[in-house]
Amino acid sequence: MKLAQSLGEEFYGQGHPLMSLTGISSLVSALTSNLFTIGGVIFVFVIIFAGYNMLTAAGDERKFETARNYLTAGVVGAVLLAAAWLIIYILEAMLGTSIIS
Repeated sequence: MKLAQSLGEEFYGQGHPLMSLTGISSLVSALTSNLFTIGGVIFVFVIIFAGYNMLTAAGDERKFETARNYLTAGVVGAVLLAAAWLIIYILEAMLGTSIIS
C-alpha cells in the first residue's frame, strides 16, 4: 500500500470521499467541477448584492457607481468562468478525455 494512501486512511477512514481520488486527474476533475459551481453561486450573490445596492442608493451617485462597478465585476467574472468552461470543453473534445466528470 502506498504511504500517502495509508496516511489518508489513517486520517480520513475508509469511506471518506477523498479516498476515492485515484490520481492527479481525478483531483483536478473534482476541483474544477466544484470551482465552477462555487463560481456560479458567487456570481448570483454578486448580482443580488449589486442590485440591492443600486436600489438603495436613493439618488446617491457615488453609491450607485459603486453598485454598478460590482455588477460589472460580476458579469466579467461570469464571462471568464464561461470562457474557462469552454476551453476545458474544447480540450476534452480535442484530447478525447474527460477533465470534468
